[in-house]
Amino acid sequence: MPTSEKFSASRAAASLPGLPPPKRSHGPLPARARFGRAELMLVSDGAMTLPFRALAPEAPDGALEALYGGGRAPEFARGELTHALIRAGDELVLVDTGSGPFWQKGAGKLAGHLAQNGIAPGEVTRVVLTHLHPDHAWGTLTRGGDLVFPNAAYYAGAGEIAFWSDRGLPDRVGSGARPAVEGAQKVLAALGDRVSAVTEGDEILPGLTVIDTPGHSPGHVSLLLAGDEGLIVTGDAVVNDRVSFAHPDWRFAFDMDDETARKSRRRLLEMSAANGHALAGYHWGWPGLGHAERSGAAYRFVPR
Repeated sequence: MPTSEKFSASRAAASLPGLPPPKRSHGPLPARARFGRAELMLVSDGAMTLPFRALAPEAPDGALEALYGGGRAPEFARGELTHALIRAGDELVLVDTGSGPFWQKGAGKLAGHLAQNGIAPGEVTRVVLTHLHPDHAWGTLTRGGDLVFPNAAYYAGAGEIAFWSDRGLPDRVGSGARPAVEGAQKVLAALGDRVSAVTEGDEILPGLTVIDTPGHSPGHVSLLLAGDEGLIVTGDAVVNDRVSFAHPDWRFAFDMDDETARKSRRRLLEMSAANGHALAGYHWGWPGLGHAERSGAAYRFVPR
C-alpha cells in the first residue's frame, strides 16, 4: 500500500499528554479460551485514558452519551489494553507488545503480567504487530533499546512498514504527532530484517492467517485463528465494544483514514455475525471476547 496522503499521521495515537491515569487497571490474572487445539490467553497491559468525545467526535448530541447510560458526558474515557497470546504446539504467538514504559502511566504492565503467569520473554516465538501506534508497538523495546522478546520472529503489515519507514515523515507532521512517528521508526529500525511484511491470507502459523484491515493505520492487520467457531483478533480495526458495534460508520478520532477504517470495521463485524467467529478486542471492556450479532443496519456485542 502506498504512503498515500489520505492516511493522516497526525491522527496517530500520540502520548495524549496531560490526561489523568485510569482510576483502575486490570491485574495479572488472564482470561483463557480454546479454539481447536490452540489456547488463547488474554493478558492486560493496563489501561489507557482518552478524551470521551474521541470515541465518536461527530456523533449527534447526546447519542454517544446514550450508549454509556445517558446523563452528563464524562470528560475522559477508559480503554483496556488487552493482548492476545496464542499457544499452538511449541509456538507462542503474542499479538502486539503494548507501550512499555514510554507512554501513559496506566499502561506498560504486559511484561510484568506475563512474568507473574510464568511466561518468560524468551518463550515468545512470534510477535505480530497489528500496527505501529504507541500503545501497540512501543513495548517492543526496553529503555536501553534491546528487544523485550529477543527470540521471536516479528510480523507487521506490508503497508504499515512502508508508511512508517518513510524518512521524510517526521518533517511532514506537527509536533504532537512527531513522537508517534519517531517511535514507530525506532521500532522498525531496531527490528531490521527480523520483521517480515505480511498481507491478506499470509500464514503466521498453520491455522493463523492475516486479514488486511487498513484504515486505523495504513497497514493495520487483524488475525483469523481457525478452530471451533474461529477467532478474529481485531487490534484497533474495531476499537470499542459499544460504539463500533452500534454505530460502525461513526468516525473514531484516531483512525488515520476514515472511510477505509469504516470498511474494515464493517468487514470484521459482518464476518463474525455471518460465520459465528469470536472476536477479541484490544480496548474493549475486560476481557474483550465475544461475537457480533446483527442489529438492524448495525451490530451488537455479545460477550463470550
